[in-house]
Amino acid sequence: CQFRNRLDGVFPRTTPRMDALLPTGRSGWMKLWLATDGAIVGAALNRNGNATSQGGAFNGGRNLHKLTTTSSATLTTPVFPPTC
Repeated sequence: CQFRNRLDGVFPRTTPRMDALLPTGRSGWMKLWLATDGAIVGAALNRNGNATSQGGAFNGGRNLHKLTTTSSATLTTPVFPPTC
């Protein structure tokens, strides 16, 4: 499955709110985990609408970093033959 959402003052629900924890223009860490042993894979992407008009506006992305590893998860990558 896929989950997509914007980090702001409403999501995720934290006390204090995310915008108070992480002011505009600053960076931080978010730690994700599963209740049971398994794997989490994904990427963090940022698209800044001001990137064309402001030289310092950040656009970019990166893969999620591993903090721990497991031997109980199996990831299957489908491979399709070319259609040409």
